Amino acid sequence: MKHLVMVKWNETVADKKALQQEVYELWCRALENKEIRKIDMHVNLLNKPNRYDVMYVVELEPQDMDVWADCQPHQIWKTDYAKYVESKAIIDLDL
Repeated sequence: MKHLVMVKWNETVADKKALQQEVYELWCRALENKEIRKIDMHVNLLNKPNRYDVMYVVELEPQDMDVWADCQPHQIWKTDYAKYVESKAIIDLDL
């Protein structure tokens, strides 16, 4: 399964590229859990107000979502980075 999280940063983010990389590196720490198979980041190519800035993809089995939800990187994401998020969309796909 692919757990996709699309994020639009708010106006307080001066350097989106740096923040996106920081979050990606944080999320990659979740790979220490064998259930988390892969983490990817895809950056939007067009800078338009009605677009998300980045999409993070976590590859895992559906039954392992609790491992992702409970892991330290995800908890840090929720507590330390929420202040930078204007909006996000989450979808889980079988690709």
